[in-house]
Amino acid sequence: MAKCKFCGRGGLFLSLSQNGLCNNCESAVSLEVNSKIRVIQESIELVKNSKKLDTRLSRADVVIKLTSEIVDKFESKGIVMMDPPAGEVLQLYEEGRDEIIKDSLDGEYKTASAKSEVGTTAKAKINPLSKVLLKIQQYKDELAKQGYLDDLEKKINGDIHATQLYFFLDDAKKAEFKGNKKKALDKYLEALYFIKTDKIDDIKQQDTIVNIENKIRALGGEVPQ
Repeated sequence: MAKCKFCGRGGLFLSLSQNGLCNNCESAVSLEVNSKIRVIQESIELVKNSKKLDTRLSRADVVIKLTSEIVDKFESKGIVMMDPPAGEVLQLYEEGRDEIIKDSLDGEYKTASAKSEVGTTAKAKINPLSKVLLKIQQYKDELAKQGYLDDLEKKINGDIHATQLYFFLDDAKKAEFKGNKKKALDKYLEALYFIKTDKIDDIKQQDTIVNIENKIRALGGEVPQ
């Protein structure tokens, strides 16, 4: 005996659509599902093409919300009117939301790196990278997988650290070249303090530390213990 998948009405002479729905349900369900599908498709396009991370995430959330509604209300009853099915799209976007965040921040890091390379001062080189770090902190709480941005954060911190150290040492070398031993000594001491108080294990920076300490001694200074 024919039975509508949505309302459950049955009957020997009940006519069903290819979706397994009676005439009344076919019209109502098609209207609701197709309306949601249009919004889902628009949202997917924005997720793919928008350059704004907030837009991509908000639209991904729309996809998750609407496909979840279709799954719960219709696909759970065997009524599949999306291709691919809403359940597959839901799983893809639930699992891929972290990737959207990482993909956007990777792109911002590349842009920041390009700006940093053409900077002529420490501030001009570091500021673009620092802005990406702030965004990483902002979006960490949105991740399903904690630690997913750790490698990118570590890489940017490494770039900033290397830039800061470079300018400390460059200032010291310039002063030394000009014969200003006092200024050179001060700058080498600043570089040593910086490298000794950063968050990087001193063992990993041992060669640099030794070179700076040797410079301090050569300029008549004392290496702080």
